[in-house]
Amino acid sequence: TGRRATVRCSFVQLYKEQAYDLLNPSPAPTAPGMTQGLQAKAGGLSGMGSALRMRWNKADDFYLENLFKVECASSEEVLAAFKRGVSNKAMAAHRMNDASSRSHCLCTLYIDSAPVASPSEVISSRLTLVDLAGSERSAQTGATDGTLRDESLAINKSLFTLRQVVLALSANSTQQQQQQQQ
Repeated sequence: TGRRATVRCSFVQLYKEQAYDLLNPSPAPTAPGMTQGLQAKAGGLSGMGSALRMRWNKADDFYLENLFKVECASSEEVLAAFKRGVSNKAMAAHRMNDASSRSHCLCTLYIDSAPVASPSEVISSRLTLVDLAGSERSAQTGATDGTLRDESLAINKSLFTLRQVVLALSANSTQQQQQQQQ
């Protein structure tokens, strides 16, 4: 009753409301002013190409078009893919942090497993690890103009939106629980 498993990994950065692929094999140069990873520029990040487009279909639900997924044969390969993605994140220094993440990131493992005797009976799972950038106050970070300010505004806006989603889901869940108890 042996099983065969396939593991793939993707790493996405949400930077100023755009999704970028951190495992795309295209080169991602380190730029002046950035402590590591990618250079911020008007409209996106240099070195990573265009932002990924979000799509929807019945089979996959919501997905990012052309997202690169690295096949990993061992835990060491998963860790190497994770480290490669982290090294490509947009980072910058400000008064409070020498290596401040300028984005939110999602590292996803896709696991497909099937019995060796019945390879068409696939069970698919995925695990997504989320790294949210922290909220920022421009008076504390010194980000009063330029790219750092724009990034701070985008980070705070997305965290506010996420809060609203969590509150709405929580309220909906509470209502459902109350209805079930009646």
